[in-house]
Amino acid sequence: MIHKKALQLSGALAGRGIINPEDIAVYSYGFELMMSTAVNIFFVILISVLFSVPWAWIFFLLVFIPLRVTAGGYHAGTHLGCCAVFSVAYAVLLFPAVFLTVYMTPLVLLCLSALSLLTVLLLSPVPASSKPLDEAQRARNRKRSLLIGAAALVITAASFLAGPGLQWMFVFFALGQTGAAISLIAAKLAHKA
Repeated sequence: MIHKKALQLSGALAGRGIINPEDIAVYSYGFELMMSTAVNIFFVILISVLFSVPWAWIFFLLVFIPLRVTAGGYHAGTHLGCCAVFSVAYAVLLFPAVFLTVYMTPLVLLCLSALSLLTVLLLSPVPASSKPLDEAQRARNRKRSLLIGAAALVITAASFLAGPGLQWMFVFFALGQTGAAISLIAAKLAHKA
């Protein structure tokens, strides 16, 4: 459905002379990515609201997106599959943060962050099968993902300095790192299958 809507929008823009007809495929792909991302973000916000943590998604995505873009991760076969997998994974990660908050200490968060960085170190980058990386892209993505992971570890370490009123932000930030690491592992396992 998203592919069809993106193609219709690109066709309409070409029909009005806004874009060249030979660029329809490029614009369609871009619109498809934007629409898919918007749907995923909508569901993440909705899940956050349902779990009574309406701002959790910001801190989760703040680190998840850059790690996922540079390190790679699991790709579902369809946009619906992507949305379903991402939404379920987000809800599963959100559950302990909301209902087991007493265990989400700075030390636990630092351990999650360190394990996430270790995962990035061992597996990054995992390219999409539809978009292989050349050696220069692999090297660039690996370096960037390691820098992002290291910066995230330092930021998470700051949770030791945060008061109880700010601790929740670090919880969701660390879970964003964890989600990206799990996506990397899932992608690696899917490539082996």
